Amino acid sequence: MINGTLGKQYLIGGQNEISNFQLIHAIVAAYESITNKKVDWNWFEYVSDRKGHDFRYAINIQDFLSDFPNFKLSDFEENLKQTVQSYL
Repeated sequence: MINGTLGKQYLIGGQNEISNFQLIHAIVAAYESITNKKVDWNWFEYVSDRKGHDFRYAINIQDFLSDFPNFKLSDFEENLKQTVQSYL
């Protein structure tokens, strides 16, 4: 980050947009992989969307990537697994 433009703000994201549904399945898969236990899906309650619910949160990281082309993003699944492990 030393070579960034002084005073410039950078949006940094993972370029792996997923839905909430996909995220909960990824968390469960990480948990099951670590613990060798099956998750009881009765813990989860599906509800209808709220009025005005944002369907997507996304940022444009093109400025960041153009100023830091050699920046390597970490692996989402591996880091999710490490996060889940840290809570156990």
